[in-house]
Amino acid sequence: MCSYSHKKNIKYSGDEVERMVEDEFKLFKKAGGGTIVENTITGIERNLLACKRLMKATDVNIIAGTGFYVSPSLPSSVLAMSTEQLCEVILKEVTQGCDEDPTIRCGIIGEIGSSWPITDFERRSIRAAGITQEQTGAPVMFHPGRHHDAPAEILRVYAEAGGDIRHAVMAHLDRELCHISCRLNSAS
Repeated sequence: MCSYSHKKNIKYSGDEVERMVEDEFKLFKKAGGGTIVENTITGIERNLLACKRLMKATDVNIIAGTGFYVSPSLPSSVLAMSTEQLCEVILKEVTQGCDEDPTIRCGIIGEIGSSWPITDFERRSIRAAGITQEQTGAPVMFHPGRHHDAPAEILRVYAEAGGDIRHAVMAHLDRELCHISCRLNSAS
């Protein structure tokens, strides 16, 4: 049975979850791992204080993410923000520190979320990622909507805003492999 098929089994925070994550980090460290990219961002319960505790308890480095997830996960106050305001938040978290703990600066922009079709807010968020990537040099990770055209559209908006696609990661492309394979077969 898949644990994600029952809402009561989905836990993202709390002492029990933190203990389980700590155990996983210790196994990771024992296997030779040293750094984890933790790209939980605004809209999906980021907990930088828990990350800090886990780093101290396990001696595993954590690179924290900044930015905004998909529109349905965000409050109206965030959805109303302009591209410039989104840039300010991201830039501050990369260069100065986070509100949760000013000693923590984010090392990656993302996972920047988008749906399909991409919403107006998500376009502003992608643009903000491109602008701040150009300013900071920080890498960016994107969560594309479930459509085969989503990754290309995200990269177009991002690059037009100044983002360097050589410093971008597109997550979840495994779910598009069938579409890619079909396109390659059609082209040959």
